Amino acid sequence: MKYRMLTCIIIAALVILFTNHCTKTEDVLTVDTIPPVVTVTYPHNAQTVSGTIDITADAVDNDTITQVVFEFIQWTDTYWLYLFAEEDISEPYEYKGFITTNYPDSMQIKIRVTGYDLAGNTADDEVIVIIDN
Repeated sequence: MKYRMLTCIIIAALVILFTNHCTKTEDVLTVDTIPPVVTVTYPHNAQTVSGTIDITADAVDNDTITQVVFEFIQWTDTYWLYLFAEEDISEPYEYKGFITTNYPDSMQIKIRVTGYDLAGNTADDEVIVIIDN
């Protein structure tokens, strides 16, 4: 009987604690699950490029963009070969000085731009350009 009474008291205390904890608004945690929106603004998909060009992108988020990464990937006639990546942490998001003369004519280069937000959500956009120097 003594243990049953003690068990009832403990359960009642837990119910009170649980109820009070769950109704406090300052304890509510919201998690950002909304990814950013990323758009490559220059160059355009399937565009022929030559010389030295600047790659530009827009990245917006419901909270904060922490970085935008520009990746350059080359088509080798059988597979995509990763070349390099550069990041930008402030607007306007851009990679300045992509030198197309480092690559042969007719080569396809995929440019992928990925945006990261404060919560770690990501989104990307990509274009493929054709080298013609």
